[in-house]
Amino acid sequence: MNGKYEKLGEHEIKTMSLKSPAASNPLSLKESSKATDKETGQPTSGIWEGLVLYESIESPYISGYVTVNEAQNVLQHQSIIGQETLTLEYTTPGVDSEFVRHDLVIYKVDNRFFSTPNDRVQSYRLNFISKAFLDNMQHKVHKSYTGKISDTVLKIWKEFFPNTPTPTIDVSPTKNKHKFVIPHWTPFQTIDWLTERAVPASNSNAPNFVFYSDSDGYHFVPLDELTSNDSVQEYTNGDVSSRDIPDGPPELLRQYTNTLEPIEFVRTADKMESIKNGVFASELWVHDIRDKTFINKQNYSYQRDFTSKNGLYPIISASDVTGLSFKPKTNILFYPTHRNSHDRIEDNSLSQEWILQRRSLMEQRNSQQIKICVWGDSRRRVGDMVVFKTPSIEPVKSTDDWYDKNISGRYMIKDIRHIFTKEEHKMWMTLTRDSFPEPIPDQAELKGGSKSQQSPTKFLQ
Repeated sequence: MNGKYEKLGEHEIKTMSLKSPAASNPLSLKESSKATDKETGQPTSGIWEGLVLYESIESPYISGYVTVNEAQNVLQHQSIIGQETLTLEYTTPGVDSEFVRHDLVIYKVDNRFFSTPNDRVQSYRLNFISKAFLDNMQHKVHKSYTGKISDTVLKIWKEFFPNTPTPTIDVSPTKNKHKFVIPHWTPFQTIDWLTERAVPASNSNAPNFVFYSDSDGYHFVPLDELTSNDSVQEYTNGDVSSRDIPDGPPELLRQYTNTLEPIEFVRTADKMESIKNGVFASELWVHDIRDKTFINKQNYSYQRDFTSKNGLYPIISASDVTGLSFKPKTNILFYPTHRNSHDRIEDNSLSQEWILQRRSLMEQRNSQQIKICVWGDSRRRVGDMVVFKTPSIEPVKSTDDWYDKNISGRYMIKDIRHIFTKEEHKMWMTLTRDSFPEPIPDQAELKGGSKSQQSPTKFLQ
């Protein structure tokens, strides 16, 4: 490779090696030392046929599989039984990116069959997962922790994952002091439970922490922190070269950011599901189990509590003629507490600070989801903010007004499925957002009225 991006889908895999506990040396799946190309005399491209690598903002581990096609009976001679280590290093040439490295664990061999009529060649999948997930399955947390949730997460990580390929974790500070006793849960289960209760120190109105893994490591951060980042890439649905876009990138790069398959609308609008899950309105009753009294009642209203981020707008109209945001009894939650059960901590649960807000915020982020297929890029990570544009189905009036303003806009990458073959690298990405780039027209606006005639609700104006 010469470091330039010369062909769509181009990739460079530096390492794809398998290390078995029973073998002294690692086996390269990328190159075959026994077979050489007749013309060049160089080792052939190895026994791997395909590689799928999956990461999600909802998952604390990376997973996938390598498809192998071979006639040397590697399964027997390398004693591959699902206890091996797979090392991967890859990059996209010409994007100024270092090699992405993964040290993964093979946990299963499946989809095995003979791939030729004479049964002399076999094909199978080597399924892999992050090493930390295997370590997680073999440990249990059974102790008490006192302090902020972010500090507790750091303590758990340092105690149970000191020997993972990425021994550090990116943790955002939280507010409030708690004391929790963990009852023989796995570390990941414990951190997931803490994630639901974490409130950011920087913004107490956004209790939307996530715990996930990407190609850079592990993260315990609020979604609001991710959405505040700049967009890292713009993607276009279809062939953008047919449109006149001033000052566009060179032709190859313009094709590089085009979608390769039809866009999939995973979720557009489902108000029944949103109402059921407390997106727009809900009510919380906190019950003190010590003296058998209700000590707190709290209402959540989507319109009242909506905070504009980066100039974005709500997913319902300002008029809200159906009253979605003002019917809290559609979702009533009862939550127990035990005041003063711990010294110097009056309320250990503090459910009024997170439970209603988090239910709504976590559902909001999934209210609009699309799935796109683009050429591979080793720089992309889940949690990245990207811009997506798709042509409007209406007649184009100007070069600046060719895209659909309802679908187009800023999205967060929710998950990425990297698909490698020996010839190319593609990515299937799920993009999600919790708001609109432009306000939904109000009644007066649809009738041709001015903004002064619209609803007095000001946050859209």
